[in-house]
Amino acid sequence: MKNIKIITGTPPPPPSPYPSYDFDVFISHSSEDKTVICDIVKDFSDANLKCWVDHEQIKYGDRITEKIEDGLTKSRHILVCLSNNLGKSNWCKAEYGPLLNKSFSEVSDRRVIPLRLDDCTDDNIPSLLYDIKRANYSKKEEYKELIEFLKIKVV
Repeated sequence: MKNIKIITGTPPPPPSPYPSYDFDVFISHSSEDKTVICDIVKDFSDANLKCWVDHEQIKYGDRITEKIEDGLTKSRHILVCLSNNLGKSNWCKAEYGPLLNKSFSEVSDRRVIPLRLDDCTDDNIPSLLYDIKRANYSKKEEYKELIEFLKIKVV
């Protein structure tokens, strides 16, 4: 007679169709906005959100484009910080553009999320980001809602 092993308990959940990420959010911003970005990074850190931000991740001697590409790949969401300085930064477009294009063509748990930092006019918002729901940093309730949204983990 064979021994029969009875397994009790709940079965493990099925694997998630979404990858896991090292960072909750990649922050794309103009270097001119570094002061407010440091405040945002602190707020996110206080909310237990792990951020990829250039001044923390790129060290002297690093290949900048490789580090940015690695950060984008390892981040669940891309936060594009809209400001009057955004138009001066070609890096920002290079950072969010490919992921935005990818989001149009496939199902994903990743999002490109605009955050308005200052009084930049709608004319200063890149046309590909114009139709995406955005938060306003100066409207504290909206900003808190954004932080809560970023904390949601899809499994």
